[in-house]
This record gives sequence, structure tokens and C-alpha cells, in this order.
Amino acid sequence: MKFPSLLQKAVPGSSSTQAPRPTTGPSVDPASPAPAPQEVKAKAPEKQDGFAQGTPRGVAPSHDTKSIGKSPFARLSSKSLWSSGPSSSKLVKELDGQIKKASAEERPKLEALKDGVVALEQGSFAPQPTSLYHSTSSAALAGLKQTGGLVPASMLQKEGIQRVTGEGDQFSASAGEKNFISFGQGAEGLGTARAYFRITESSPQFSPHLHSDSALEKEIGQAKKLLKDWNLPEGRVIGDMVDKPRIESRLRQLESEQALRKNMPSAPPPYPILFELDGKDLGAQPMGMAPGEAAVHGPALFKDHLQRVFVPGDKVAEMKGHLQDMLGPDHPVQVIPFEAQQKFLAHQADDKKSPNARGAYLAQRTDHSVFEGLERNELKRTTFYDYAEKEIAQLAAQQK
Repeated sequence: MKFPSLLQKAVPGSSSTQAPRPTTGPSVDPASPAPAPQEVKAKAPEKQDGFAQGTPRGVAPSHDTKSIGKSPFARLSSKSLWSSGPSSSKLVKELDGQIKKASAEERPKLEALKDGVVALEQGSFAPQPTSLYHSTSSAALAGLKQTGGLVPASMLQKEGIQRVTGEGDQFSASAGEKNFISFGQGAEGLGTARAYFRITESSPQFSPHLHSDSALEKEIGQAKKLLKDWNLPEGRVIGDMVDKPRIESRLRQLESEQALRKNMPSAPPPYPILFELDGKDLGAQPMGMAPGEAAVHGPALFKDHLQRVFVPGDKVAEMKGHLQDMLGPDHPVQVIPFEAQQKFLAHQADDKKSPNARGAYLAQRTDHSVFEGLERNELKRTTFYDYAEKEIAQLAAQQK
């Protein structure tokens, strides 16, 4: 079912009753020294292709890669993952060599990686100034099928569709569902979207299924106690992150996960998704604190704007099926392993003669910086929850 009110294109420069608020990661100084590109290490506790898609609910991704079977992508060395030859043809030849040496089990996955690299080469993949990127989780797919594309959370709320993914207002400057979609735009925006893709794999904040049962119960209990005892003045915000509306929003998300574990204990865990859209007529407006962040006030329909979808390597076939359900059998959208984009960007950044080298370098640098900032934000939010408990207790003691 498609809601007619959601099937209208965003109008460039459309007015809004709410000014854009920063909804994503921390401020990053573009002039700061560039950190070395970091390899995304496989963390799944099963023999899977990374991003915890093999992790059951309530089990966080394992960091002990010595005791688990390494996936084909994990077997790629750091050098082969982040360093490539001077030409794309050499890059493909390197993969051909690995495929020839691979076992029967490894070969299909490495071939998928090569196919993804070839598709990016043939499609001249490079972040353009009008390219828009948005990362989410497969938990959002049911809602995306209803709306036909990405939709502002405030519009979802009006249509009675519950937002089940993303940071929402947890790290935003104000509480409440937003009336815009937050995108990454251009090279730095791609890096920001990549960071969100990766944090979705490792963060209980973005993926509550990563909470253990005890950790989930503990955070639910803390949120309920804060709401029950809340006695702070209206509008009081602790550390620009914790107030009553945001605690209520987080509690709904946590209780939804708890209900899912109880009612559908065998439900497959979600996996991260990165969408690439053509933003030429979406009226994206620069905003926020994250590099390349832009706001679109209105729906971004897949049938009009979606160009590529990046998912973990072993989820490509599944994602193709979802797109066929949404767009029909003859759609032109490519589905490519995230690992292929990762390797291709490294190749572009290393090829100093390529006109795309600078953009690829910026995407990798921003990915690293924003990911670190998102991890810091999570620690801050936990600290501010503790501060809120203390402030509530102190005020209650004074009122006695």
C-alpha cells in the first residue's frame, strides 16, 4: 500500500514550520590531520561476512576474531583491502587471482566482491556534489515498502507508521520527530553515511537487538525510573541530550525490541543498508554538524531517485528481492556489496592520477572521524542519564 500523501516529490526550497536541527554526528574540522584509513574488521561470531548479520538477538558482535571462522572478506589482508594498484584493471586482476586460489566455499563470495567492483568501475562511481547518501537498517524495509522511499519521521508519525531505526532525536538539538530527512551529500556526506552504516553494525543505540537481555532490561528499567521520578522543570535538558520526551522515545524503541524477542524469538537480526540517490531535484539544504550533512523536506521516492544500494556481501540477493517488490522487475537500481565500495574507494584514493582521488580520500577520512564521534556521543548520553538520576534525586530531597 502506498500513501498518496507520501508519493509527491520534495519541492526544492519548500517552506517548513521547523528549522533544520543537527541530527547526526559531531563537528569535524576538515583541516585536521587525516587519520589513516581503517579496516572494517569482521566481528560476527559465526562464519559470516561481517556486520553482525549472523548475530542472534541479545548477542553483541564478538571482537575475538581468533576463535571464530573468518569470512572470505575477513581473509583479505589489510594491505589488499586498503591498498590497490594504480589501475582499476589491476584491481580486478588481483581479485581474479584470489578467486583462482579460493576454496569452493569462498569462491562465490569473492566473485560477488569482484562483480561489485566491476559494477562500480563501469558505472564510474564517484561521489558527486548532488549525490545523496542515507544509511539505515533492514528493520526499516517494511515501512519503506509502504511509503515507496525515504520519508521524514514526522510524516511517518502522521501516517501512523512507527519509526524503528536510526538515532531519531537522541543526539539532536531538540526532541521530537523531525520534518526532514538527513542525508550525506557529496564526498564528505558519503563518508558520514558510511560511518552510520558501520555504527549500525556495532551500536545498541542504533541497533537495540545488539543489547544482551540483561542490558536491555537494565536500560528499560533506568528509563522507566527516570520517567516515574521526573521532577525537573519543563524544558530542562541534561547535556543537550536527555529530557523527558527523548527518554520516552528511547523507551518505546527498547520495549519494541523486547516485545520482538518475546513474540518472535527466531526473527533474523537486521543488517545495515546504505542508499545512494540522485538529489538533483530534491532541494537538499546544507545543515547540521556532520560533514556533508543536508536536509530534504519531503519524501525521496525510490522510483525517481534511487541509484544504488550497498549492503553486506551475503545480503545482496535478499536486497534485490526487496527492491523487486518495491520497484518491479525491470528497475535499474544496482545492489552492491558494501565491501566492494570499500575496496573501490581505497583504489580511487590511492590512484593519484585519478580525478576522483580527492573525493575518495575525503570519504574515507570523514568515515573514520564521524564514526569515532558517534561512539563518543553514545558514551556522553549514558553519562547524562546518570546525571539526570542524580539531579532528580537532589531536587526530590530539597522538596521534602
